[in-house]
Amino acid sequence: MFGAVRRFGVMQKLPYPDKVIEQIADYVYDNDIEKPVWFEEHYKQMGYQRGY
Repeated sequence: MFGAVRRFGVMQKLPYPDKVIEQIADYVYDNDIEKPVWFEEHYKQMGYQRGY
């Protein structure tokens, strides 16, 4: 992610308690989050390789 860090910088630390971070991680892991309509085309244009 060096390009993203160079372009956007490092995200600031967010002061979330550990419990909230666990809840967010559980939600992301347990739910099938729908991809935006534009995602596949962007993915191809950027030349990313799937790791799965």
